[in-house]
Amino acid sequence: MLQVEDRPTRLLLVDLLSRIECHESTRALARRAIFDVSEHVREAAVNALRLRPAEDFRDVLLEGLRYPWPAAANFAAEALVNLGDTGAVPHLVRLLDEPDPAGPCVVTNGSSVGFQVREIVRVNHVRNCMLCHPPSLAGTDPVRAAVPDPNRPLTGTYGPTMKP
Repeated sequence: MLQVEDRPTRLLLVDLLSRIECHESTRALARRAIFDVSEHVREAAVNALRLRPAEDFRDVLLEGLRYPWPAAANFAAEALVNLGDTGAVPHLVRLLDEPDPAGPCVVTNGSSVGFQVREIVRVNHVRNCMLCHPPSLAGTDPVRAAVPDPNRPLTGTYGPTMKP
């Protein structure tokens, strides 16, 4: 949810996650190292991972190498190199025999066989509210807002003036 926030907010997230000593915060840091679009945020996440056991985040970075968004795979590789994780080498060798993650793969569904290509789908969150949020059916629901009209330009914090 914070990916759309500005860089200082995402850096704050990395800082707060780095203060939490648990398996899930470590994995969340690894995901920041892979998926954040800001080099500064990714670097902060990798620096925080240096103080964590590699066994807690290695699988996240290795999975990032197979992600269909090529930039994420590059960021995952960069994180592994910057962390000097030699324990990942046997896993990397096994990945050499894996098919291209962006290529078609065979999918079996019962007796039918077909091909599938993994891809990223771009969604305008503001115009697809119900993709993430359940509908509000009562005035007593905790958070309510009007659904944006797709035929009108967005205004306010979600409009064209929104800064990345």
